[in-house]
Amino acid sequence: MKEIKAIIKKVLFEEFDERLNVNFLKKKNSGFPTFILDILKKTYPKNWGKINNEYCKTSDGVIDIFPVKPGERWSILNFFDTNPGVIEILLQEYDLQVDGSKTFEGFKEWITDNSEEIFGKNSDLLQTLIQRNMRSFKSGWDLEDTVVELIKKKDGLTDEDILRACIGSEKDRYQSIDFEINGETYQVKPSEKTQKVKTQDGFYYLVDTYGMKNYRSKTSLDYIIYSDGSSFIVFPNSNYWVSDDGKQAKHYGIKPKINTVL
Repeated sequence: MKEIKAIIKKVLFEEFDERLNVNFLKKKNSGFPTFILDILKKTYPKNWGKINNEYCKTSDGVIDIFPVKPGERWSILNFFDTNPGVIEILLQEYDLQVDGSKTFEGFKEWITDNSEEIFGKNSDLLQTLIQRNMRSFKSGWDLEDTVVELIKKKDGLTDEDILRACIGSEKDRYQSIDFEINGETYQVKPSEKTQKVKTQDGFYYLVDTYGMKNYRSKTSLDYIIYSDGSSFIVFPNSNYWVSDDGKQAKHYGIKPKINTVL
């Protein structure tokens, strides 16, 4: 009987332990992103709100503290919910500070009990989290700037032809739209390498990328753009596979809309 209980206990712990990884926690269906935003709301109640003006409309979030860019109101803290680097640091701190078995519920309980020490404005750990998130945010925003300039140069467009979603906008945050051109919407992702792979049934394009997700449920998003900063390739937001770590994508049997890479 003791052996059976030990086996059951081991299986249960393994199930919980499997949840304590970045790839699971960053997904919306894990519940962890919502949990983090709820913690931030409780930590910064006076800074919780939305931007609503003629230039930008956002959902609720942290504003007017730790801005993503100088002059912006939207806070970098709003990206903590799904940022892999932030989640990884939190997992490391949990492992260092808590003895014994580690569980998903225990992880959330630790964050709740130590929310001020982790996310409070005077926290050293918060500064570490901000710096880590800023690196990925700046990289993504700079790439988006670059891609816009590449498209303008290729197609002879101006800034007026490209409608960019403001930082924190509902289009960006919930529809995954970075910008729009002539009614068509785009999401930008980095790429290190793109190759066309032939198969018995046809072909697919294999893209080495970072931070890629399955956006097919985003019905308002038309295209995915991959770029290395000097060229770009554009695929429809359909018929593709993404690795769990978001570092590879396969686009099946569809020729790119635009291809300046291959």
